[in-house]
Amino acid sequence: MALVLGLLTALSYGIGDFLAGMVGRRMAPLAVALYSQLVGAAFMLVAALLFGGLPSTTMLLWGAAAGAAMGFGFVVYFQALTLGRMGIVAAVTGVWGAAVPFVFGLALGERPSVWAMAGVALVAVAIAVVSAGSPAAIPSHSLPPPGDVPRPRRRQLLGGGLTQATIAGVVFGLFFVFLDQADGGSPLWPATAAVVASIVVVAGLVPIFRPVLRLGMRDLTVMTAVGACQALGTLLFIIAVREGLLSIVAVAAALSPVPTALCARAFMGERLTRWQFAGFTAAIAGVALIALH
Repeated sequence: MALVLGLLTALSYGIGDFLAGMVGRRMAPLAVALYSQLVGAAFMLVAALLFGGLPSTTMLLWGAAAGAAMGFGFVVYFQALTLGRMGIVAAVTGVWGAAVPFVFGLALGERPSVWAMAGVALVAVAIAVVSAGSPAAIPSHSLPPPGDVPRPRRRQLLGGGLTQATIAGVVFGLFFVFLDQADGGSPLWPATAAVVASIVVVAGLVPIFRPVLRLGMRDLTVMTAVGACQALGTLLFIIAVREGLLSIVAVAAALSPVPTALCARAFMGERLTRWQFAGFTAAIAGVALIALH
């Protein structure tokens, strides 16, 4: 059950990441993070008040710590998505986001089975292959008319936003670690605390960077979907990590680049290479081995 919930976490985050990257090409990353978290906080707070019971101070503090990391991570990650190809950026972030909690879980004494460890290795390879197999090109929706196509810039050829993607991945890894510590009681409260704390972090950056906060109706609809996906992903992860090992669940959740890349292919026309297909196959095989755990 923990593995299934981890995969659903990846699906929810992956779809949210794709939508955030799309709207982030029209809005400042800070504005995307702020509005999406406001929506997520509204959903989670209502659910927690109705079904969460009484929270403990410990779970709220760990949730808030996770939210502070999440707020910073979202800003950096959304910026990375607007600088480079979604597939590459999401994959790099996913690798680092899985590595940090995986190592932390082992340090705490978690010992996955041999099959599970082999599956983890395959998933890590899959994420890396998806990254390496992404074609170096400018996103199709930003290309000029045929016959006037410029040569891709070096930053785009190498994958723009890789530094930001790495930083975001490490921070997201800490986000998973902090949520793992928020055990006991309803998972709704640490999820709510995480979203609220991320809003505080992001809102504190607004006066410094002064992003344009104007939001059109079309973007509002997308922001609602982004916030809902992020809030749902956080809740699913908390439930999953209570059911299973952090080192396993976090790796499953790190597969979010797969739905992001597939959405980019379906809706933006980004071409999937044979290396990416190989990566998807490795991911499926890795998940199957982890399931044997």
